Amino acid sequence: MNRHSIVSVALLIALPLLCPLEAGAAALTVTVPIVENKGIPAVGICGSTAAIPVAYYSDTIVFDITGQLIAGVSTDQAKLNLLPRGTPLDIKIRQSPSMLSDLKAKILSFLGAKTDFQNAQAITITSVTSAAVVCYPQGW
Repeated sequence: MNRHSIVSVALLIALPLLCPLEAGAAALTVTVPIVENKGIPAVGICGSTAAIPVAYYSDTIVFDITGQLIAGVSTDQAKLNLLPRGTPLDIKIRQSPSMLSDLKAKILSFLGAKTDFQNAQAITITSVTSAAVVCYPQGW
């Protein structure tokens, strides 16, 4: 077991102590999660200034463009029209573990298309894979 494994196990053991669950219903506050609808590229850079481990979450979304997409900015329409239709495409986007994801809106915003119902009907999602990367500070 290496040093990172030991730290990870220690964090998993300590988590219930740091975030205890209350038995009473009055102590629990349930909030409706925010829906994330912007497709932000999943670039995780481990900085050397972090004092604690930092986790980055991402989704790989495989989809097909099955219809005509309308660009969010009219000058981008020609570029959007060049995207291949009827073939699997994928994007890797950042994901917040505390939010719901509107996957079609994320795809459309990533592509520069309008995030409306008509464009959402022109996208078919075939699979979604999630990943997490943990960056440990130097010296851990």
